[in-house]
Amino acid sequence: MTKPVTRSEAPGDSKLASKSKDVPAKAHFNRAGSVIGIVVGVAYLIELGSRAVTPTAPWYVSQILSALAVLTLLSPGVYLTLRWDGTPMLKWTTFTGIALLVLVQAMNLCGRAEWFESWPVVSHHSSLHGVVRWLLLFTGVFLMLTSLYFALLETTLARHRLLEERQDLSREIAERARIEKELRESEAKFQDLYENAPDMLASVGLDGIIIRCNQTLARMTGYTKDALVDRSIFGLFHPNCLAEAKRALDFAASSRERLEIELDVQRKDSSVFTVSVNTSAVRDGAGAICHGRFSMRDLTDRKRAEAELDHIRAFARCLLWHGDVELRDGQLHWSISVPSLEAAQRYLPLNVKPGQTYFEALGESRAEFPHVVDQLNENALRVFTEGHSHLRDEFPCRRSDGELRWIYEDAYIEPLGPDRWRVAGVSTDITERKREEENLKQGLSLLAATLESTADGILAVSRDGKMISHNKKFQDMWRIPAALIEEGDDRRLLKFVMDQLSDPKAFLKKVDELYAAQDSETHDVLEFSDGRVFERFSRPQWVDGKSVGRVWSFRDITDQRLAEEERQRFESQLLHSQKLESLGVLAGGIAHDFNNILTSILGNTELALNDIAPEAPVHSTIRMIEVSARRAAELTRQMLAYSGKGTFYVEPIRLSDKVQELIVLLETSISKKCQLTRQLADDLPFINADATQIRQVIMNLIINASEAIGDSQGEITVTTGAMDCDREYLSDSYLDDQLPAGRYVFLEVGDTGCGIASDVRARLFDPFFSTKFPGRGLGLAAVMGIVRSHRGVVRVTSNPGHGASFRVLFPAAARDTASAGKPADYAYPPRNVTGTVLVVDDEQMVRDLAKTTMERAGFSVLTAVDGRDGVDVFRQHASEIDVVLLDMTMPHMDGGEAFREIRRLRSDAKIVLSSGYSEEDAMGRFGELGLAGFIQKPYRITDLFGVICKAMESTV
Repeated sequence: MTKPVTRSEAPGDSKLASKSKDVPAKAHFNRAGSVIGIVVGVAYLIELGSRAVTPTAPWYVSQILSALAVLTLLSPGVYLTLRWDGTPMLKWTTFTGIALLVLVQAMNLCGRAEWFESWPVVSHHSSLHGVVRWLLLFTGVFLMLTSLYFALLETTLARHRLLEERQDLSREIAERARIEKELRESEAKFQDLYENAPDMLASVGLDGIIIRCNQTLARMTGYTKDALVDRSIFGLFHPNCLAEAKRALDFAASSRERLEIELDVQRKDSSVFTVSVNTSAVRDGAGAICHGRFSMRDLTDRKRAEAELDHIRAFARCLLWHGDVELRDGQLHWSISVPSLEAAQRYLPLNVKPGQTYFEALGESRAEFPHVVDQLNENALRVFTEGHSHLRDEFPCRRSDGELRWIYEDAYIEPLGPDRWRVAGVSTDITERKREEENLKQGLSLLAATLESTADGILAVSRDGKMISHNKKFQDMWRIPAALIEEGDDRRLLKFVMDQLSDPKAFLKKVDELYAAQDSETHDVLEFSDGRVFERFSRPQWVDGKSVGRVWSFRDITDQRLAEEERQRFESQLLHSQKLESLGVLAGGIAHDFNNILTSILGNTELALNDIAPEAPVHSTIRMIEVSARRAAELTRQMLAYSGKGTFYVEPIRLSDKVQELIVLLETSISKKCQLTRQLADDLPFINADATQIRQVIMNLIINASEAIGDSQGEITVTTGAMDCDREYLSDSYLDDQLPAGRYVFLEVGDTGCGIASDVRARLFDPFFSTKFPGRGLGLAAVMGIVRSHRGVVRVTSNPGHGASFRVLFPAAARDTASAGKPADYAYPPRNVTGTVLVVDDEQMVRDLAKTTMERAGFSVLTAVDGRDGVDVFRQHASEIDVVLLDMTMPHMDGGEAFREIRRLRSDAKIVLSSGYSEEDAMGRFGELGLAGFIQKPYRITDLFGVICKAMESTV
C-alpha cells in the first residue's frame, strides 16, 4: 500500500514556514506607524505645558518639561533604530534626526542658563545661536519625518507582500488538498479493484501466514476475510499439494522472478477445485523481501473446456469411418469399415459377433427402433439419388451394457459411377445434447402450459417492439384477431386496441415512456370504453444482466371493481340508514315526550272551552292556545313521520288524484315566477297509503322545488306514472331497504333551480338540515320518513346549476285493500254513560286529563303511575274494570309487558293503547292479541271518549 503523506512531509511546508517568519517583524512596524502619531501629539502637548508654566514657575521646570517633550518625540525614533531591520541609510537618517533634536534641546537648555549667557562667544553671537538652533531643529524634524514616512512605506509594502504570500499559501493548501483527495480516490479505486478482482489475491508472510486477502479468495473458498487473515495459507491447499505450495512461497522469498504452478484448493465444505498459482516477492524501501504475493485463478472452466476438447478429439480419432455404397434393386448396400475397431469399441461398445463388421453390429443395436431404421434408409436413398454431397442423420442405439445413446453421423459423398458412391464420415455421441434439448423442450412446454393456465394476459416484447411470446388469455382479453397476432408487431397491436380504451392518449404516452426507460417498472389501471377495467403490470426482461425486452401482464378486475363499488355503495347506504334510524329514534323520542305535554294542553283547553261560554272574554284567548298547541302537534307529527312512526289511516288511493287535488291549492303558494307543469298519468294502479301523509309528501316536494328556483324564472314539473322496477333499479335509490322487484307507482317532482351540490346530497334528508334560513329542514326529512313507512324509496338526480329531480316510488296494490278507517265520532259530554276505566300513564298531566275527561263523562276512573303499578291496580279491581287506557312507553314495565300481564290476569280485558307512535306500529305488535283500540297522542277529549266508548262496545 502507498504510504500516506504526513504533515511534515507535505510539499511546500518549509517554504511556508520561512515566509511566516517575517510576519512578527513587520507587525512591529505596523504597530509603530500607528503609535508614532500619538507620540508626536503627546510631545507637542508637553511642550505647550512647558511654555505655559514659564511665567510663574522657575525656569528649570519649563526646561524639564521641554526635555521630557524631546525624549517623548525621540522614543519612536529610538524604537525604530533598535528594532527595525530596514536599510542602513534609513537607519542613519533616523539616528541623525535624533541627534539633531537632542542637540537643539541641549542648546535650548544652555541658552536658559545664566552661566551660559556669560560666555563670551555666546554673548557676541546670540543671534547666530538662535539661527543655528532653528536650523538644527528644522533639519532634525525633517529627518525624523522622512524616516517615519519611509518606515510606514516599508510597512505598507511589507503588508502587501504578506497578503500575496498568504494567497500563494492558500493556493498551495488547496492544491495539496486536491492531491490528497485524488490520492484517496486512487486508493479507493485500487481497493475496489483489489477486492473485486477475478483472481484470488493474498499477501503472505515469509512464515506462510496470510496478511491480507481480497473478497474473491474468501468467496471462492467459503470463508470470511476475517477468518482467512492470520491463517496459514497452506491450510487452503489440498494435502497432496502442500509441498508444491511451500516451494512456491520459498521461491518467492528468494528470487526476483515469478513462479506459476497449478495446485488444488480445498474449500471450507471440503470440495476441491484447481487453481493456477502465481507467486512473486514484495520488497520494502530498502530492497529487502518482506513478504510474498499469491495470485490464484480458478481453472475449473478451462479444465472443463479442455476435457470437452479432448473428448471431441477422441471422437474424431475413434469414429472416423469410410467405405463404398452401391444401389442394387432399389436398396443401398453399404461396405463400411472403421480404422480401429478397438478404438470404436472404447467410444461406443457394441455386441460385435465373429465375422460381423462394426457397422453391422451398429445396425442391430438400433433394431428395436424400426421406424427410425426406415426413416434412415429413406433419407439416405434420397440423398444419394438426388446427388447431394453430404449425408447427415441422428439415431438412437443400444450399447452392450444396455444404455441408450444417440449418435450423429456426418458423411461426405463422392460419386464413383452410376449408382455407386464413396463415403467418409464421423459419428458423434450427442446423448447429452439430446437430453439437454429434451429438458429444454420440457421446460419450454411447462412454461407455455404455465402461461396458458394463468388468469392473467401475458405479452413479452423485444427492445425494438416485436412480440416474443404471449398466451391465449392476452389475445382473448384484448380481442385481437389471430392474423394480427401472427404479424408480431407490437405497434400495430397498440394501434388496434386504441379504440377500446377510455383514454387512449394517456395509455400510449405511458407505453412510450416505458419503452424509453427500459429499466423502469409500472403498475396502473386501464379503463375501457365498454366498462372493462384491467390492472397493468410491466417490468423489463433481463438476461445476463442486460435488458432484452419488456413483459406486460394484464389482469381483468372488472368484476372486482364492480364488487368494490357495490360494497362502497352498500356501506354508504347502510351508514346512512343507521344514521337515519338513529335520528329517527331521537326524533320519535322527542315527539313522544312532547306529545304528552301537548295532550295535557289540548285536553285541558278543550275542557275549558266546554266550560266557558263562547261570549266570555277568555274564550278567544283559550282558543288561541288551542290553535298554537295544534300547530305544535303538527310539528310532532312531522317528526314522527320522519321516524316512520306516525299515525296512518291506510286506504287504496290513486296518486294522480291526490296530486291534482293539491296542485290547485299550491299554485297560489309557490313563487309567481315558477311555471308549474303537470304530466299526470291516468288509470294508475292503487297504492295503500295514508292520504294525509301523501299530501304532505307532494306539498313538501313542490315547495322545496319552488325554493330551489328562488326569485329566478323557472319551471316545476310534476309527473306521475307506473313502472316495473328490478332490484338493480331499486338498489340505486337514496336509501335501499331491500324492497322486492315488481310494479311501482311513482311521483316525480323536477325543477330548473340551482341543483344540489355534492356535499349537500349526503345530508339532504337529515332533520333540521337546510340550505335556507334557520328553522327549516323537516320537510324532506318528513318525506323520507313517510316514504319509508309506506315501503317506498326515493331517487334523487341533480346536476348543480341545472336543477334537481325527486322521484318517489310506492309499491302498487290491489284495489280492494281494506282501509283501517278513522274512529267514529261520539258526542261529548255524553249522557247516561257508566263503567270503570283504568288509566295507566307515567305522565301526571296525562293521567289527570284522562281522569277528568272520563269522570265528566260519567265513568269511574282508576289511575296507575307505570306499567307495574297498573298491573297491581288491575289485579285488585280486575272484576270491575271495563277498559284499560294503557300508555306504550313507561319506566319499570312498558306497555307491551303490562298488556300481557293484564291479559294473563283476565283474558277478556279490553285494552286501549295510547302512544305518540303510529297505530300501525301498535297493531303490528298487539293486533293479533285482541287490541280494543288505539289513540295517538296528542288527542282531543272527544276522540278519547269515542275510543273508550267503542272499546266498551267491542267484544274481545
